[in-house]
Amino acid sequence: MNFEEKLPLREKLSFGFAGLGQNIIYNFSATYLMFFYTDVFGLLPVAVGILMMVAKIWDAVNDPIFGVIVDRTRGKRGKLHPWLFAVPIPMIIFTILTFYAPQVSYMYKLIYAYVTFILWDMVFTISDVPYWGLSAAMTHNPKERLNLITMARIFCNIGLAISIVLPPLMFGRFPDQRIGYFWTAVLFVTIGGLLFYL
Repeated sequence: MNFEEKLPLREKLSFGFAGLGQNIIYNFSATYLMFFYTDVFGLLPVAVGILMMVAKIWDAVNDPIFGVIVDRTRGKRGKLHPWLFAVPIPMIIFTILTFYAPQVSYMYKLIYAYVTFILWDMVFTISDVPYWGLSAAMTHNPKERLNLITMARIFCNIGLAISIVLPPLMFGRFPDQRIGYFWTAVLFVTIGGLLFYL
């Protein structure tokens, strides 16, 4: 094992841009989804709170399960590559679906929100576990690993800022909020997902 190895800047940047993309998606959802559910989709705040609680309980169960599944994966390019390559498209699709507001009865809206949000949360877990595990697989040099994670965190914070500051500027450019949230999600999530491919 070479503890003195240096990572090329290109690899550090691609890892950072992937984090930027992932955080654009995550923080867009974390910032605007509850408002979308209550004020645009028309769900009661208590129903949204229960949905988030149920999803987080399931998240606590499936996180270690996905960790074990990723750890046991065997691929030509390692155990992380198949997941990192496969997850961006489902991540884009399920995030967009969470911001789609079908015009159906309240009960169907609630079922739709449960299914799409829980699937989104699972896909995000599948992206997060191998992404952060990649830092340990890229280098055995502790200093390089620290530099890699530091760069990724900087890019992740840029993604956070982009996903909080820019969407409100776009929401109002559409004839109604339902369309505005949907097309803003399409734009930001597609950019984020393509960056995650890096």
